[in-house]
Amino acid sequence: TTNTPWIEVYEINYNEESTPWLAITVDDGWETAYTLGAPAFERFGLRASFGIIADLIGTPGYMTLAQLQDLRDRGHEMNVHGPIGGTGSLVNYIASLSRLAAVTAEVKFHRDYLVNNGLNVRGSANCYIYPQGYDRFAAGNEDIRDALESQGFIGGRRSAFSRQQKRSLRG
Repeated sequence: TTNTPWIEVYEINYNEESTPWLAITVDDGWETAYTLGAPAFERFGLRASFGIIADLIGTPGYMTLAQLQDLRDRGHEMNVHGPIGGTGSLVNYIASLSRLAAVTAEVKFHRDYLVNNGLNVRGSANCYIYPQGYDRFAAGNEDIRDALESQGFIGGRRSAFSRQQKRSLRG
């Protein structure tokens, strides 16, 4: 094992008629994102959006609140991620009789953590990073988006590739 940071790029889109931009998102709040990732980005003048699983902050292997606040002070942002416990995605609530209420409570929990700890920079706590990239329970279902909208979220980010596609890219 090496401590050399690496970055996977899954998709690059470019439109000549728009202003180019790059969004770097880092999932989950792992401590290595603080010790290795952020310094590597900063070396090239880049800043990232860190998707935070609130209930894992301060547990072994994850960043502490002080580290998140330090990243904020260095120009990075924190976004709402989840899910609670860090396993799975919002589709875990698919069998729930009140899944809309469960998803709403989930996203509210994570956003409240960011806001209550001073990590909401330029509205970053109003952007959701979908765990595992899933933004719907099924084609045409808008329950997750409805839950986000009901809580004042203005956007969401997801991976462009499925987990299977990511595995095939790694060889």
